[in-house]
Amino acid sequence: MPGAGSPHKTTPGESENVVHDYTLQMFDALKARAENGTYTGSVTEVYKTLGISNQYYTQILRALVESGSVEHVQRGHHKRPSIYKLIKKPTKKQLATLDFLTPKTRRATVGDSEILNRLNELERRVGKVDVIAALTNLEKRITALEKR
Repeated sequence: MPGAGSPHKTTPGESENVVHDYTLQMFDALKARAENGTYTGSVTEVYKTLGISNQYYTQILRALVESGSVEHVQRGHHKRPSIYKLIKKPTKKQLATLDFLTPKTRRATVGDSEILNRLNELERRVGKVDVIAALTNLEKRITALEKR
């Protein structure tokens, strides 16, 4: 059960994963601060305003990226801001497919249709890039540069 100051609204006995709610809240918080669909600034500072335990920070950001909800454009540090392109708010159904958000004891078995959906999404992201050929080409170029 979340702490007294927690923004989580699930009541005891519900089977919902709290990280799903937190992920949706984080997306909304970034969107509220975004300009033209792009958030620029300290993601950590936005996260702190939500009152969510720090233990979920990495999971939440990973879920936003892996669900295709945001694109991490620029990694921030003390001298430059993070930049995230906001694509589309994730659904709880999408978040439920991310195994790292669900405890092993509650993970659902993935069916054939879900595997096909995931494969289609992967193909959409990769496009017509031949990843093996690209890595081989890159390795050859690195080897050639090292020989110079």
